[in-house]
Amino acid sequence: MMTSLGSLDLGENTTTVIYNELDNDGIDEFRFRLLDTNGTVILSSSRRYPTEAFAFTALQAAVDHYLNTTNSITIKIAANGKWYFNVVDEQQTIVARRIEYFDTQALCEAEIERVKTILETN
Repeated sequence: MMTSLGSLDLGENTTTVIYNELDNDGIDEFRFRLLDTNGTVILSSSRRYPTEAFAFTALQAAVDHYLNTTNSITIKIAANGKWYFNVVDEQQTIVARRIEYFDTQALCEAEIERVKTILETN
């Protein structure tokens, strides 16, 4: 379960949602989602953060890696044979992910470029 804590402006082509992931441990843990203008989640956090501020800082770092770090996108094949991608830092640690699966590598690569264009225009 999640409780949205609101949206933060990262540009006119995206909406950033920082939310508290509620589970049974009673600990506040925050995640981020970056949505396009259609409301599609284009990136989400790969881990939980202790505060909203940490989650937002992690999102900003993920976007920076996406746009400015060489080899920051890793394309993978899931057990179901579909394609997905992660955003990684210089140490190849996953800093954001795309949860959606794509039927082909070409569709996955096209989405990577679409997200890049969205991020570059913000």
